Amino acid sequence: MVKIKVISQGVMPTNCIVVSEGTNAVVVDPPFGCEDVIKYLANNGLTLTAVLLTHGHFDHCGGVNQLLNRLNADVPVYIHRNDLHLAHNAANNPWGVVCDNCYPTDNLAEGELTIAGMRFYVLETPGHTTGSVVFLVEGYMLSGDTLMARSVGRTDFAESNPYLMRGSLNKIKLLGKNYIVLPGHGGQTTLQFEKEHNVYLK
Repeated sequence: MVKIKVISQGVMPTNCIVVSEGTNAVVVDPPFGCEDVIKYLANNGLTLTAVLLTHGHFDHCGGVNQLLNRLNADVPVYIHRNDLHLAHNAANNPWGVVCDNCYPTDNLAEGELTIAGMRFYVLETPGHTTGSVVFLVEGYMLSGDTLMARSVGRTDFAESNPYLMRGSLNKIKLLGKNYIVLPGHGGQTTLQFEKEHNVYLK
């Protein structure tokens, strides 16, 4: 059974999520300035085995280099190929936020992904960006900037597509399990609550 730790960091701030089992850990969406994430791994005797990115915006990938360098880790960094260009140019973000460019090593696609015995399911959910994904792991949905508590991610960026977002939300709405939803920003919620109260899932 996996253990989940949400650590909110960065200027936005972003919910960086540590998924661990035994001594192995996967870090999802590390923002620049992820000191608390590094401390959490060290204090709990966890070894980083991979980094997963829900999308390529700077506030979700700008801390990857910092994380890898501080831990002296050579591990795969996963992103959907449609968001590679965003990650590669994270430091040139329109907000002028200081962070590093990110250079993922592996492409994500819809389907199962097993890392150090931890079984994730990748849902392709374009909309906020064309390469956005959601990760399902046991009873949790790591929704990035696709689904949030009573809201969804913005679709007014150049890399966004509101029509694709509608299709992605419909896909999420069809999921039968009542996942605990851990979004990229803000507090956690549940899929059932969002189906009942989120106007974007109506």
